[in-house]
Amino acid sequence: MKIFKKCAKCVINEIQWKNFGFEHSNPEEFVKSKWQKGAKSLPYLLFRWILAIFFVGLFAVCMSLQFFGGKMFIYLTNWGLTLCVVTNVIAALIVTQWYFNIGNMPGEIVNKSFESKTPRLLKFYWLVHCITLHLALVVTTMYWAFIYGKQKKENRYPAISFTTHTFNSIFMVADFIVVGFPVRILHSFYTMMFPIFYCFCTVIYYHLGGLDECGNHFIYPILDWTKPIIGMTTFGGVFILYCICTILTFAGYHIKSFLHKKLQSFLKTHSSDLV
Repeated sequence: MKIFKKCAKCVINEIQWKNFGFEHSNPEEFVKSKWQKGAKSLPYLLFRWILAIFFVGLFAVCMSLQFFGGKMFIYLTNWGLTLCVVTNVIAALIVTQWYFNIGNMPGEIVNKSFESKTPRLLKFYWLVHCITLHLALVVTTMYWAFIYGKQKKENRYPAISFTTHTFNSIFMVADFIVVGFPVRILHSFYTMMFPIFYCFCTVIYYHLGGLDECGNHFIYPILDWTKPIIGMTTFGGVFILYCICTILTFAGYHIKSFLHKKLQSFLKTHSSDLV
């Protein structure tokens, strides 16, 4: 019962008007790993650039092989891939600025920590990170559960398809485990605006006579607007998935924080024993 009471209290404390926004009392958490000891970490810097280079390279390969006269961007997978690029490049740049004391950003973060005001770039990073993480999980789940093997066209690049529908989530979950900033339940309202916007775009695309690269009148078989019930059912399913992702990431953040405290306590106890 104590666990449920603590969970309920945690959720109640989380649902406050201020948590709709992106102010954070400790902006340093956006440029530091949850698990690093000092103010700066070379392994974390390298981790950030490995992810950024991977997603930029994957995006470049997709553009060169699957652009299809611009039709590449009718797919939610590629919207998600684009966000992965944006999120991880921003993360790599701000951690690099922090590590090498480039520009005014490091000083801004330290000063803002006392003023409880977060620099705009970090607010934007927090927003896109939240959207990207949830979208990656939804794309991977929807593809492997409902789309894989059901497309009425040949999969010409199976290796790329596997990578864009699997490693997007693997790397974003790894990133989620490593980063230090919190998950806000109320930020899910922003993440859920993304599928609404995409759904709206697919409806417009269909009514304007848009086709995929194979001439099909639908983008995905489960989002066929000649059968509105199927389309709306898919849309509803995506919303349910977003709700599940919100719960999982919120719980995951608190589990991560709990383990971090336990680890810190363990290291502190054993270091004092050695002294």
